[in-house]
Amino acid sequence: MPEHPLSTDRLAGQGGCALTPDAQAVSDEIAAGRGGRLPAPFAVLIHAPDVARAYEACSWALNHGVLPARLIELAFLMQARAAGCRYLWGNHLAKARQAGLDESIISALGEGRPPVTADDDLASGWRFLHALLSTHRVPDADYDDLLRRFGMRGVAELVAVCGYAGAIAMLLNVRQMPWTEPCPSWPQPSSDIST
Repeated sequence: MPEHPLSTDRLAGQGGCALTPDAQAVSDEIAAGRGGRLPAPFAVLIHAPDVARAYEACSWALNHGVLPARLIELAFLMQARAAGCRYLWGNHLAKARQAGLDESIISALGEGRPPVTADDDLASGWRFLHALLSTHRVPDADYDDLLRRFGMRGVAELVAVCGYAGAIAMLLNVRQMPWTEPCPSWPQPSSDIST
């Protein structure tokens, strides 16, 4: 899927769009919990205050669940590539590295190749996510492998983080949020995540 050209952020020049009192309260709540900064996708979501609160609660729950951070970041990078969302990719590169994804894994993800890794949990997560993103189904063997490693809670969380990351990518793409910093390993846009 082609990425949006690095055009103008749709919220720029709109004064951030006028906020209702409830939207302003949600914006303040989320920013307070994130070091005083409102994340880019939430600038759209706060216009639906209850939805923004639910997304923030979902983000917190997924980051405090049973999955290791490297699997969460794997899902974010795979969704960024699938959606052609350069901002999401660039924003999650440092997080992915900090979580333990090395450059060879990040490059493989950018190219849509399976990562070569001795980390069986990561390989299992990639197979599960790749199937889910490319066919919207998961073969029994991949489901059973992830279930054995992380239990039903882990399966539910990986599906949820995949959906959450996909929604964040869509919000950023609708906003046309540009990423202007260098973006190593940024994939060439493609409609086929398996290329």
